[in-house]
Amino acid sequence: MLLFINDIKVRLKKINKAKCLDKATFTSNSSELEDFPITGNIVFNKLNKTAFLQLIDKLEALADATSLHSVTIITPSPKKMYESLLGKYKYIEAAGGIVRREDDFLLIERLGKWDLPKGKLEPKETVAKAAVREVEEECNVKVKLGAPIKSIYHTFVSQRGNKIIKRTYWFEMSCKSDVGMKPQAEEGITDIRWVKKEEMDSYLSNSYQSLQHLYKKYLLKIEA
Repeated sequence: MLLFINDIKVRLKKINKAKCLDKATFTSNSSELEDFPITGNIVFNKLNKTAFLQLIDKLEALADATSLHSVTIITPSPKKMYESLLGKYKYIEAAGGIVRREDDFLLIERLGKWDLPKGKLEPKETVAKAAVREVEEECNVKVKLGAPIKSIYHTFVSQRGNKIIKRTYWFEMSCKSDVGMKPQAEEGITDIRWVKKEEMDSYLSNSYQSLQHLYKKYLLKIEA
């Protein structure tokens, strides 16, 4: 299972499925949380539940984790580890899309970073309908829904100080019309533009690790 905690890639892996030890720059075999360098690829091999939650708190508190590539927790039950987080966070669901117009991709700018259009589900709304609605509302475009890509879990702190864990469902989309395209200012979107495929890496360098991961998975899917 993959989570993004404070935009840090955190993998929860079963003991018999872990193949990451050879790529680790630091490995801990203690059940208790130890000090670790904030850089490279970190592997915790035997963390108990209490130590796992302490680790999550430490990751959330990091002001700068740009040199920390990933954290892997090897555990007999990734599901139980994830469920232990739900007592600390409010869980919400959202949906959005990677929108294409031939070889161009639709990006929005929000909070000083380039982002993809997305938003929370309304009551009883399907993820597919929510994805289309949010993209069209945030960008004032018309889109055609394509295949699902994957869902991404990430955490953040709301403006009210609440800890949130959000699962966002992502879909492929194509643009039917961008006449009148404009950013939805009331959602904090300050810019919107079509970006060439060859420029996407440059734009996403000022984005979130979770979206960089999503985009790479999308490219692998369409180029397979």
